Amino acid sequence: MKAPQLDQLLRRVAARHRRVAVDAVGWAQLPVFLLACALAVLLDAVMGFGPAGLVGIDLALVTLVVLHVVSLRLTERRHRFDPRRVARLLEDRAKIDDSLLISAVQFAQAPTGRERDELAAMTLARAEAWAAGVRAESFDDPQARRRLNRARAAGMLALAAAAIALWAFSGAVRASSIRCAHPLSDFPPYTTVRFAIYTDPSPPRRDLPLTIVADVSGPPRVEQAQVVFAPADEHLGHRTSLAMISQDGRFTLSLPRAGDRRDFHIQTPAGRSAWYRIDPLKTPILTAITVRCEFPDYTHWPSRAESPSPASSLVLRALVGTRATFTLVAGGPLRDAVLTLTPDAAPLPGTIPGSGMAGAATQAAGRASQTLPFAIDVRDPSRASATFDVTTSAALTVEFTSADGTGSSSLTGRIEAVKDRPPTTTWVEPAETELAVPAGWPVELAATANDDVAVASMALEVDGRPIAAAIEGLDTPEARGRWTLDPAAMGLAVGSRFECAVVARDARPPEGQPSARSIRVVRVVSDEEYRALAAARYDPRRAAEEAQAFAQALARAAARHASLAARTGERRAPGEQANDRTAENAEDDRSSDAELSRHADDARVLASRLARRSRPPHLNGSDAEFAASLARAAAALDAAADASDALAGAMAASLDGGANAALGGDA
Repeated sequence: MKAPQLDQLLRRVAARHRRVAVDAVGWAQLPVFLLACALAVLLDAVMGFGPAGLVGIDLALVTLVVLHVVSLRLTERRHRFDPRRVARLLEDRAKIDDSLLISAVQFAQAPTGRERDELAAMTLARAEAWAAGVRAESFDDPQARRRLNRARAAGMLALAAAAIALWAFSGAVRASSIRCAHPLSDFPPYTTVRFAIYTDPSPPRRDLPLTIVADVSGPPRVEQAQVVFAPADEHLGHRTSLAMISQDGRFTLSLPRAGDRRDFHIQTPAGRSAWYRIDPLKTPILTAITVRCEFPDYTHWPSRAESPSPASSLVLRALVGTRATFTLVAGGPLRDAVLTLTPDAAPLPGTIPGSGMAGAATQAAGRASQTLPFAIDVRDPSRASATFDVTTSAALTVEFTSADGTGSSSLTGRIEAVKDRPPTTTWVEPAETELAVPAGWPVELAATANDDVAVASMALEVDGRPIAAAIEGLDTPEARGRWTLDPAAMGLAVGSRFECAVVARDARPPEGQPSARSIRVVRVVSDEEYRALAAARYDPRRAAEEAQAFAQALARAAARHASLAARTGERRAPGEQANDRTAENAEDDRSSDAELSRHADDARVLASRLARRSRPPHLNGSDAEFAASLARAAAALDAAADASDALAGAMAASLDGGANAALGGDA
């Protein structure tokens, strides 16, 4: 077009008319679309559509959007730029009667030869001059502008109402918007119930117990709930009721073990929660524990190894100063492992010098905790060990982490530290703390010493002077000593007195722990004074009762001896091979052997007592027959003791032979 001013005016007028028409249509349809969205939110919040319903809502809303776009495009098409139509519109608005603008448009669009005509040039010049003197805004359609203003006002009101509804019902709008945007994802419909869901432990551990906890708050008040697990296949679901444990809306479901990954949601009559996922971490499994105890050297005890169950609480009872080595075997490679010891109190007094629990000490709750890292075996990363010295009782906790960084549940237990206590001594003869003996009567003394580890030495001191004697059972938990003192040989006259003290020591470094001094006082008296004391202390009836008691004790000892001999003889049947006996019979043999040894000791103690009563001056001083009967009873007991020793020796030899035969068979 060769009339630039006119062309620009026509285009600007056409664009303004088109924009007004399109805006009027857009604003007029906006309330309809917002009303449709509000209706969709309301219906979904009330009815809780399923996937099909949500897809239907989405299709309806998409259809409205498509219709809106189509109507806008049609309106825009109806108001596309047409120079002749716009020129006619301008002539009508400007009251131009000679068709100047239409003629100018025709001449401008005519072939080049005709534009050079004088009439065409004059017409184009007049049109250009007119177009230069007017503005496009003066040709706006008032009615179209009013329609646009009304549509815009309605649209603004609709937007204000939508904003208020969004603020007032934000939960419903948000829930429905998410559901409509993802109709197949099974997002929960709107509900006023609020859910706070977590698992204990968090994160869950595979193959360990798991508890799902849901804190549900209203309104409305929720009295029951269910856990709905995602179906294992596409058709079947699994529902398990949550047990309400309180009245404040808390529900729990305890599972015996957390298996594979599962999705679930909480379903209540008032609505349901979103989907949650249980994704258990692979828990490093402890397959074996070995605790090896190396006892202090002075005990001469062999090292001991125990293998408690990893599922049980570990309890280690060991002597103070014992070196304990914990060895863990996990189901896979380990990255690290830590042993934490929390002492019950301060270390026990008198612990072995140089012993102690090596590790980094931290102060917690007023008590020093010991942290010991495990050493990972480079050849077998699933194995780790830690070594420490037992000094005090403590609670222990073992935690370990697998190579992939997954932590384990804690293994708990206790260490019971047993203090090595001093030995104790007991007088066997005499039982009285003060003993009166005639000047010519030898004094027989007997005592035992007991220790929780072993008795290293045992001695008798007479007025502070040690008396040599052969001690039985040294380096065992029980030792026995017998001494015979002759007051005449010691140069003690009638009226003298002396103190006898028994002292025992154990082997605990550095010098052993002494026992408390157990004292007996011996007073040397004349025969007449002794008879007077005996007559005052013992009468014939009491002597008879004592003899009867001795006889009954002898009968019981003899019966027990016979029973043990018969029981042992049955297991020594002719033709029976030692290595054919069961371990149970061998253990029974050892028990019988020990019981026979105790019987022999008891018999000798009783024989010693009877022998003392049979020696002159005897208790009543004149009954020789009574003294003879006591002597016979003592001899019978000595014989029974010898028989017991012989049988015990035979049993021990048989046991040793059976053990050697068993070893030879294994070889």
